[in-house]
Amino acid sequence: ARVTDGVTTEVARLGSVSVVSHTSALQFAGVRRPMREIAQTLGADLLLEGSVELSGEQVRVAARLVDGVIDRKIWVHDFAGRRGDLPALQREIAAATATAAANRRQAR
Repeated sequence: ARVTDGVTTEVARLGSVSVVSHTSALQFAGVRRPMREIAQTLGADLLLEGSVELSGEQVRVAARLVDGVIDRKIWVHDFAGRRGDLPALQREIAAATATAAANRRQAR
């Protein structure tokens, strides 16, 4: 949850895309439902999902941007860093995600 909060906070701070509140998104944590349904419920065009793998001091994050209308992954990227550098890693993920989201919107 710490990585999720950090990334979504940084994406919102960038201001290029709007971000659904953590409380609203949290209702879907651990729930297996179609992404299209989740997007519709949240009123979101794009959804960010990911996984975090910890190995000692190493942190690996696999981030995926999903088009909620067509339920398709449109961007996938892997990130790696050290636990002590987590804020910088969160900023890196946020910047890459915001760029991918903005590029997707321009392509529509």
